[in-house]
Amino acid sequence: MLSLFSSSKEATTEEKLQKTNNAVAKFPSLQADLLVNDDNNEQQLKPFVLNSEEPIPIENGLFVGQAMLILKPLQLSDDPNYHHRIGIESTTFVFQLQGRFKKSIPHDELMIGAQTTTQLTILDNSLWMKNICNWVLQCLAMRMDSPMTHSFGSDKTNENDDGSLPHISLPLHSSMETIIQTSLPTTMQAGNDNISKTSTTSKIPLLGTPFKDFKDLSDDLMTNKFEDDQCCWDSNVVYSMEYTADAVDLANWKIIFPLEMDLSRLWGASPMRLVIYHQQNEEEENKRDYAFNLQLKHLSNSKNSADTNHVATAPSSIFTLPTKFF
Repeated sequence: MLSLFSSSKEATTEEKLQKTNNAVAKFPSLQADLLVNDDNNEQQLKPFVLNSEEPIPIENGLFVGQAMLILKPLQLSDDPNYHHRIGIESTTFVFQLQGRFKKSIPHDELMIGAQTTTQLTILDNSLWMKNICNWVLQCLAMRMDSPMTHSFGSDKTNENDDGSLPHISLPLHSSMETIIQTSLPTTMQAGNDNISKTSTTSKIPLLGTPFKDFKDLSDDLMTNKFEDDQCCWDSNVVYSMEYTADAVDLANWKIIFPLEMDLSRLWGASPMRLVIYHQQNEEEENKRDYAFNLQLKHLSNSKNSADTNHVATAPSSIFTLPTKFF
């Protein structure tokens, strides 16, 4: 928990990484890696444990904290604690992020979204498929009740030009279902390295448990809503954010609302990245400062498990309307 408040707790971060990396992978056909910058500002991939028992420490130039991504297992034996941590049968995955930003950021400049790592050549000669994708994205935006922008990519080939890659983006403050804000006492605010455990940590929800069960919201330090008139994300506030999904099944690598569609049908074998980034204005669309950048790669021919029943492989059908539409 201390790493939420200070960027100088390297030993604690390394210990947490070691502990979470030793966990048994529940989804052998999904390779999850966190993109981080090394001392030379070069991107590296570090393993990210799905359904970890411990939060994964996150630290970069923009954010310090921890995260969890909990996927619905294909069968209960893959994660017996899943229902205790999530508790809703229709939920396919839960993303939780907790920590503080290292600088104050205007609320409309932080975005959350997903992007591929290659251009969508699979859609180049398929106008009807693009129309279907547009419709699906519009339905998802309405379901999330948040404005969404998207792009199927451009003709640019610069691999470092993230803005030219296929992506969807939504404002972070309006996309997360729950945002719990815990203001820090003066002695624990950014820049103070003399941080010790205080009663403040007891007022922060525990990652791996549903935030809706977090009842202690009466304290003046806290609110469970990001007010429309708030001008910025405050560097002296710990944000505990949660998003629960029921329209995208990452374990099976498919969309299940408003219709079922294999994700590989959209972008082939390209990995998908779940991202939170700072974008100052539309003119600097391609200049992104990432607070969170998780790459998920589907291994359809996984060799990590001899029991294929435990492997989350893509469905054989391209897309299927759910039975509730009939």
